[in-house]
Amino acid sequence: MLMDERPPLVTFETRAIENRSESMKLGHYAFTDVDFVMVMPAGGKDVFEDRAENWLKKQEQHVRDGRVPREHNEYFKRQYAAFKEGGQEVIDGTAIKLWTVASPAQQKAIIQANILSVEDLAVAPDDALSAIGMGARALQNKARTWLESAKGPGVATARITDLEIKLQETLALISKQNEYIQSLESRMEQLGEPEAKRRGRPPNKPDIELEI
Repeated sequence: MLMDERPPLVTFETRAIENRSESMKLGHYAFTDVDFVMVMPAGGKDVFEDRAENWLKKQEQHVRDGRVPREHNEYFKRQYAAFKEGGQEVIDGTAIKLWTVASPAQQKAIIQANILSVEDLAVAPDDALSAIGMGARALQNKARTWLESAKGPGVATARITDLEIKLQETLALISKQNEYIQSLESRMEQLGEPEAKRRGRPPNKPDIELEI
């Protein structure tokens, strides 16, 4: 799965823009509601903005030129239609907030990194994983395995795979803990060695001057 196979995140908002001609006619500021689109790669930070209608027309042309997949453009149009109907968010894929493999806290961290679907998490770049924080790489591996399992026999296989991943993570954690314990024991032995030597050494006798 390649990153360019996933559509960018698109959100819309309405802004009040001054209508210069009307302002001149009326002698005071006049505003018009204009829809804008914000485009950002999944997991990215750079945002491109444009007037929604202009941008959507450009996407239609890009489809005809073969620069944008038709499926992406259909997603953009569904997102805009949902916005016009009341702002209901459209997710292209399996929504992270419905992905029970991740805990609620993990879901929140993923969404805050601007990754809204399991499909986007599976192909997220390193900088996006860094934004998620600890355990991001394991979550990405889970997403990839979960998507592969979804193509197979079904939910039961996905559940078994998830348990296998958790077992591997647990074994890896136990191994790291054992290494840490061994390291502590080694350090304690090193710290205790001088003390043992001091205990085996006879105490120094003070010099006594005899008076005659």
